[in-house]
Amino acid sequence: MRRLPRIVAFLLLFLFVVASLVRVSAEKLLPKPAGPVNDFADVITPPYEKRIGNLAKELFDKTGVALVVVTMHDLGGDDHNEYATRLYNAWGIGKKGEDKGVLILVIVRQRKMRIETGASLKAFLTESLVQEIQDRFMAPFLKQNNYDDGLLNGVVAIGKIISKQAGVTIHADASPKAVQEGRSGFPIGVAVLVLGAAILAFVLYKIYGRSKAKANLGNIQK
Repeated sequence: MRRLPRIVAFLLLFLFVVASLVRVSAEKLLPKPAGPVNDFADVITPPYEKRIGNLAKELFDKTGVALVVVTMHDLGGDDHNEYATRLYNAWGIGKKGEDKGVLILVIVRQRKMRIETGASLKAFLTESLVQEIQDRFMAPFLKQNNYDDGLLNGVVAIGKIISKQAGVTIHADASPKAVQEGRSGFPIGVAVLVLGAAILAFVLYKIYGRSKAKANLGNIQK
């Protein structure tokens, strides 16, 4: 009977070691951070990467909030929400003990994105506000494969909110830009061409109708 506690203790120790190895193995699968901009999918052009990096650095210097952008080509079946949380925790984004960080993750192949925020920011950078930033300022550009403006837009929008909360000014773009579309989504240029063609057809119809009327009048007079 005395052997039973020893066996239980051994099994618990074994399970702890296995769990630790699994966790370490999982962490090794994550990429290593290379700064505020980690373009592993290679979709951001150098000028925009510099602009985003400078803005992130200024935001950190003035507010203490670390903002990190990550692009991945494919997650190999992993859920992008869970991956973002793992990456945020593994990289320790934000000052230690303060949890003041933002991770913007974009998965190119699956066309997924996730903005992970630290607990200290959730009071003013709410889930609904983050979703609005994604839907309004990022997704329209990302759908066009314009990762430069889409990611810069997201960084600018988040940076403005954080800097306003902190009572500081950051030298970013005046405001994030939104894609201008008609309410129906019909391109404005095409609409103008269609309208112009309709007007031209109407004018030609009037001219042709008048000419035909005059010709018919001449026949009657004869």
